[in-house]
Amino acid sequence: MKILYLISLILILFSTKQKNNPVGEYENYFGSEININKDSTYNYSWHFDLSYSWIDGKWEMHGDTILLNPILVYDTLSFYDSLSSCTTDSLFLSRDRKPNRITMKKFESDKSLSACQNCFSSPRKLFLKDEKLYDIDNKGKIRKAKRKGIIGNKKYQPYYFKKE
Repeated sequence: MKILYLISLILILFSTKQKNNPVGEYENYFGSEININKDSTYNYSWHFDLSYSWIDGKWEMHGDTILLNPILVYDTLSFYDSLSSCTTDSLFLSRDRKPNRITMKKFESDKSLSACQNCFSSPRKLFLKDEKLYDIDNKGKIRKAKRKGIIGNKKYQPYYFKKE
């Protein structure tokens, strides 16, 4: 009898832990994807047509709520300042996931203006329920109301669902 009780307790604990595990790849009907990684990092992206936005960061779980903390990647732009007659450095958000040092000439010739970091901001808090992630607004309320998709008038649920 004690063994049966112990096995039941282990199964309950295991199933509870699995239910609350957010790790996986998610997407929604509005062009967004979130990859929640085992190592407490995440990758968020939004894309539509030729536009693309991304952000990476760290996540932590508090009950059924996932807190997303973005970590911005910066490039250093070196340019000649004619007023001070010297080279000046300036930071700006990187267009890729690697910090670089670039010149003004390289910056001006870069044609990948449709891709940018955090142009379409990622959610900061998500509520996990039944393998779906719901956005939590600034007032702490879960967004559940259907809304229009990117194209057309059809309305969709606003949650992120696991990719197959």
